[in-house]
Amino acid sequence: MEKIPNMENVFRILSLLEKDVFQETSLHQISQRIDLDYKTIRKTVQQLLAESILIKEVKGKAHFISLNLNHSDIKTYLSFASYYNRRTYFQKSAQLSYLLEEVKKLNLQDSSLVLFGSHVLNKQTKSSDVDLLLITNSKTAPTKIKSLLLNYDIKTDLNILTVKQYQKALFSRGFNLVNQVLNKHIILKNPELYWELTLRGLKNGNRY
Repeated sequence: MEKIPNMENVFRILSLLEKDVFQETSLHQISQRIDLDYKTIRKTVQQLLAESILIKEVKGKAHFISLNLNHSDIKTYLSFASYYNRRTYFQKSAQLSYLLEEVKKLNLQDSSLVLFGSHVLNKQTKSSDVDLLLITNSKTAPTKIKSLLLNYDIKTDLNILTVKQYQKALFSRGFNLVNQVLNKHIILKNPELYWELTLRGLKNGNRY
């Protein structure tokens, strides 16, 4: 009988891929970027390949793995990976942890709030803005976020997009704010909604 994979290891690998869903990477590259031994990485990846959560492509002598964005449960896996990334990010970056705690208290059921930019890339300076993207059709969500941000003496750049605007931007393969967010982000609120909207927008844009 096939053993159930260690889910901690699964989400450590998926959390790496969640940061850029189109990346192709080798096992060696994964071992350099997460704190897991190569044997454990290889075993976990094999289990994910067997479940078709990951796909493998051979290029020359190298084997590259990537996310299977057509997998029926990929939204769920990416959502859990987002929670994992959020937890590990704020364990290392306590500077903005209070912001996360306040955002958690807000009722934003139909909205998703995402941190991106220099703070996520760990390239922030004292003058750097805190870059945020709010995806919402709600008329009240922007007011709630703006009111929250006014309570703190931090420079913020709050970008607000409707669902339609967000998904339209995903059609483009060029450099824009949405693709910048897609490539490197920490989802502060409602990862499930973020990935539902993102995967649908990417698919409608024929990007996978």
